[in-house]
Amino acid sequence: MSNVENCCVACGNAHSVFVLQKMLGKPFPRNVMLKRCEECQTVFLADWQKGFIDELYDYYAPRIELERRDLYNALNDSRYSQLLGEISHLLSGKKILDVGCGEGQFVDFAMRRSWEVLGIELSDSAVALCEKFGLPVKKADVFDRGLHQASFDMIMLSEVIEHVPNLIDFVKRLEQLLAKGGVLYLTTPNFNSLDRRVLGADWRVIHPEHITYFTPRTLSRLVATTSKLEQIFLRTRNISLPALRRLISPISLFRPSTEKRTGEESVSLNDKSRLDEQRLRASIEKSGVMIRLKGMMNDTLDRLSLGSTIVALYRKP
Repeated sequence: MSNVENCCVACGNAHSVFVLQKMLGKPFPRNVMLKRCEECQTVFLADWQKGFIDELYDYYAPRIELERRDLYNALNDSRYSQLLGEISHLLSGKKILDVGCGEGQFVDFAMRRSWEVLGIELSDSAVALCEKFGLPVKKADVFDRGLHQASFDMIMLSEVIEHVPNLIDFVKRLEQLLAKGGVLYLTTPNFNSLDRRVLGADWRVIHPEHITYFTPRTLSRLVATTSKLEQIFLRTRNISLPALRRLISPISLFRPSTEKRTGEESVSLNDKSRLDEQRLRASIEKSGVMIRLKGMMNDTLDRLSLGSTIVALYRKP
């Protein structure tokens, strides 16, 4: 694999400035250092590498023995239903490509709703998990010759683009794969978020598998300069439980964000945080008052571009 340290992953510019460093231990091969391109302002992993690093994505392997009911979150199905309901009127067909489909929950949901869906994934353990469930998922990337141009009405890109080393070619290929009038639905962590501002290097998103850290501005720039895709909307939403805790407990602000932990401890903390957030989401969904409060909070975060996640929809003219 070629080392391309200091070269911007989004535009190729060689000039960048240091942003932050996160200290990790085993099993991760290196610490995480982020830089910001002086040309396009994109934040990226300083020593990003071309190609797929298998060991970073083997976290699906321990889940092989789990069943759908243990693995899939019902709240995600609710979100998928809402999403497809909102955009179906934009589509002339029902053919979907889920890029980086992971455990396959969206593929499973779309199949049950009579969409013609294909999932592609590079993680062997994720593909094995999907195959166990009988899902139409194969090990491939978007450049696979079996994927034909202008053949998909929708491309799902959920928390994937931050992992991609060849961004310019990747976005161009997505545009090619979309049929005329087809849409690209994209989510990615927001480096401009309140989460990152409050948590610093403790933000769980900062991880060796993430190459690029977008803001609404840098994502818009990438898509606009590499394709003719038209932006229908770009929003930010949500705040994480760790960030809320940090805001509520000011004393924790004095804990150094560069505190060194082993890789195992980092993974354990991230898993616990995700479980806690899933429980919180479930509690919110049961309360009409909490749902309204969450909506008001997301409106404010979106206006300030401070939500933890960027959500964007693009259409091929």
